[in-house]
Amino acid sequence: MAMTQLIIQISDSSLIPAIKKLFSTMKGVKVIEKETIYNPEFAKMIEEGENDIKNGKCKTIKTEDLWK
Repeated sequence: MAMTQLIIQISDSSLIPAIKKLFSTMKGVKVIEKETIYNPEFAKMIEEGENDIKNGKCKTIKTEDLWK
């Protein structure tokens, strides 16, 4: 049986107890709390880079041209 993971980012920690209570009432749902280990500024920078790639704001270089 496959399981699906859903990641919820919560910026207001006061909401966590209500969210945990809500999910704990659902059959087949297990709440696993895990804080991110990444610096928020670094995570934002990575996310912006991924968005740039999705929006075509990047340059692709062929592997054989890397050292030219």
